[in-house]
Amino acid sequence: MIYWPLKDPNRTIKNYYYKCEDNFLNAEECQFLIRFGKSLPMQQGVVSVAYNNDDYVVDESIRKANISWLEPSPQTEWIYKKVQSSIEHVNSNYFNLDLEFLEALQFSEYTEDQSFFGKHLDVNTKMVSNCIRKLSFTVQLSEEHSYTGGDLITHSNSSGNIMTRTQGSIIFFPSHVLHEVTPVTQGTRHSLVGWVYGKPLR
Repeated sequence: MIYWPLKDPNRTIKNYYYKCEDNFLNAEECQFLIRFGKSLPMQQGVVSVAYNNDDYVVDESIRKANISWLEPSPQTEWIYKKVQSSIEHVNSNYFNLDLEFLEALQFSEYTEDQSFFGKHLDVNTKMVSNCIRKLSFTVQLSEEHSYTGGDLITHSNSSGNIMTRTQGSIIFFPSHVLHEVTPVTQGTRHSLVGWVYGKPLR
């Protein structure tokens, strides 16, 4: 695993369940990432067996999607820089979390064969360098009306919050917030997801 170091953010006092930036990427940048993500070795998405455990399995009753990993490289340096800048901005202005490093970015493909990701917490993973996932984000790469279903829903309240489908938007939420991607019934949904780590209880 390769980590992209983060600068220490200038923290303030607000704490939000989620934050969205609609114009994070333009259409051309989204299409580049879709092509690049699909050109990498694709694999079925896995789920962790238990907290703080190295075991991961394919379980299509929980998650059905294909993924690839965009490791830092000369071809991806630009997206890591944009993501890092956005993380620093939203964290200092909204979340006020103690963050240390960013995990490699994951490209996700949800196809019309009912691909989905059931309700889950991103924080429920093994610790890395004595850190846990604290801030999650999703970048919407597909055009809003190019697929049916495939809604990202956060469950910070009883009714749930349907997140924006605007192409090029980036959505942040704490990794302990319950969320899901509903089944895609038509078309294909592409996204870029990532997680930022920090020390527990800080």
